[in-house]
Amino acid sequence: MNSRELTSQLKARAGELGFTLSGSCPAVEPTGISRFREWLERGYAGQMQYLPDRAAAYEHPRSVLDGVRSLLMLAMPYRTSNAANSARQHAERRPPRRTSPVVAKPEFDQLANVRPEPLRALPAAR
Repeated sequence: MNSRELTSQLKARAGELGFTLSGSCPAVEPTGISRFREWLERGYAGQMQYLPDRAAAYEHPRSVLDGVRSLLMLAMPYRTSNAANSARQHAERRPPRRTSPVVAKPEFDQLANVRPEPLRALPAAR
């Protein structure tokens, strides 16, 4: 299986699991990392100590997983009774945004661990 086929399967499986958005990209240093470092140095993280604690993880994905070549980003509505309706209503109410909504750290930890196991069952690209 090539990487394009694997990416397609991963995105399809993510949709089956309830993720409403998915995207993939190469695992590289983010272009804006210098601004993030500057932001941290100025103390703008405030009480969000997990941000400077995990600075290396934000600088390059290999800090989290050695040998990583690409990333799969997933998104799903949360705090809703009907996720599909909520996502549609949200899109109708608000203009497009350039930034993601802020998610509190404990809530993020819960979301980050919601559904990884079914995706691990997919074969690796060669």
